[in-house]
Amino acid sequence: MHDTRSKTVILADGNFPTHPVPLALLQGAHRVVCCDGAAVKLLDAGREPDWIVGDLDSLPASLRTRYTARLVVDPCQEVNDLTKAIRFCKAQGWHDWVILGASGLREDHTLGNISLLVEHAHDTPGASLVTDTGRFTPLYASGSIASHAGQRISIFSFDPATGITSRGLRYPLERLRLARWWQATLNEAQGTAFELDFNGGPLLVYASHAPVSPDAALRADLPVALTIAGSDSGGNAGIQADLRAFHAMRVHGCTAIAALTAQNPDGVRDIQLASAENLGLQLDAILESYAVAALKTGMLATSELINVVAGRLAAYPGILKVIDPVMVATSGARLLADEAVAALREKLLPLATLVTPNLPEAEVLADARLDSDAAIMAAARALTARYGCGVLLKGGHDRARPSRDLLSLPDGNLWWLATPVIAEPRSTHGTGCTLSAAIAAALAKGRCLLEAVVDGKAFVYESIRTGRGLGPRATVLGQPGHLPRSVVSLAAAPV
Repeated sequence: MHDTRSKTVILADGNFPTHPVPLALLQGAHRVVCCDGAAVKLLDAGREPDWIVGDLDSLPASLRTRYTARLVVDPCQEVNDLTKAIRFCKAQGWHDWVILGASGLREDHTLGNISLLVEHAHDTPGASLVTDTGRFTPLYASGSIASHAGQRISIFSFDPATGITSRGLRYPLERLRLARWWQATLNEAQGTAFELDFNGGPLLVYASHAPVSPDAALRADLPVALTIAGSDSGGNAGIQADLRAFHAMRVHGCTAIAALTAQNPDGVRDIQLASAENLGLQLDAILESYAVAALKTGMLATSELINVVAGRLAAYPGILKVIDPVMVATSGARLLADEAVAALREKLLPLATLVTPNLPEAEVLADARLDSDAAIMAAARALTARYGCGVLLKGGHDRARPSRDLLSLPDGNLWWLATPVIAEPRSTHGTGCTLSAAIAAALAKGRCLLEAVVDGKAFVYESIRTGRGLGPRATVLGQPGHLPRSVVSLAAAPV
């Protein structure tokens, strides 16, 4: 009754699961078949759909294009999308399916979805419907059902003539005929199994999930991410923006501060650089005690600071490293001296998992003018080949398509990533820091490089969309309440 190893999950477009049991089913599924718009919710949860079934009236056009090869289109309006998904699974010979996301939005839909389970599961042993509170399982013959002591059990009969006898329940049933649905609800299992004996049927058995320890989340290991950057006294960029992103992405954030700045929306008034010795000691203190899974770097203003960071990080090849080569200001002014650029190229970039230059920075690194898509793709490929890492070439300086970036992966694949343009955003200061921090956090949580970049772009999009004012002139990026991965469109670039 509580197996989390089902190979096929059918995800309906109701409330997305939040309980550990249905989430474990999603995580362990060999394949996920989405009912129409449920694909959006699955993407936002960090997993791609294997199939999308239905009339697709709730699926954004961008996702129809993105997943053309995974669409099963059925425009019939006399059959709902869950029925279409169940029929599709049966046609493929997948008889181990479990339904998630089929409750919560409307009670009439919930009842209809439960009835579909009973209708279609007679030839599918083990099929069930799981909610955030429990599991519905149809029963077509007498048998034993796994349970745990104290588990809430409710039994529903679709034939009032069916007599039911139970063993192992707190309130025994003795050839009870259920003329009303409430008659066998709120029962309780006494041990590791209970038995139901009946002729006729079918029955529908509801079993609650085992209680989750309130401090389970506190006992779980928390991924650790590190930011090596400068402090922004206004809280918009730098260390402060990085920690805000780490917290929102649910990783623990450590810091190594390379500079202290005095700044507000009107400009930077003073910068005090950390000494190379002090920055090295900060890194030693962190790396000796914390299991850092991923890190990001921001502006490292001198060759001395770059060298000490590269020297420390070289001893930790297992840490995933997002290097933001802060070299050129938005105004176009160079921020690093030639010797610092040389140290960046020679010492730090060869250690990178991902490098995130903007267009002006990529022009410096690639020694090329990037004034066309072809030039951008060639530069990304060249940098990937040179440093053996992923390259996210940010397009924010491209006035024609400011929300489009190019990702070059070490496997040779190129991806264009874009989000909708937000007209007149409240704030954009700190987006570069936020992007690299969000990507590092996603990597720390085990996301692959492409998935982590999608997470980062979605995080920045939502941060800009929810930006707010904090004073007469001050604005700040927003704090995303969720990660809208579905707004990120992916398009493979020619290789």
